Amino acid sequence: MYIDRGYWEDLKKKFYERMMRDRYIGYLDPGIEEVLIKIFRLKDAFPTSSCSGRIYAVDSDYPWARKGSYIVFKKHDVITL
Repeated sequence: MYIDRGYWEDLKKKFYERMMRDRYIGYLDPGIEEVLIKIFRLKDAFPTSSCSGRIYAVDSDYPWARKGSYIVFKKHDVITL
């Protein structure tokens, strides 16, 4: 299988820049940055998401509804019930 190395590097750079932007605005999940940096340092791999797992509670008429819904709870850590 042929892989266009230039395209690969451009895509990797794009995802790295997105991660850094997420970090700057506070969107990067806590505790995941070190792992992501290690993956970005690999020659033939890069992460496409910075999400380490989230728990949401959304107030909406239907689970798939976006309009008119809002997040009432969001956490990036362990929860207990």
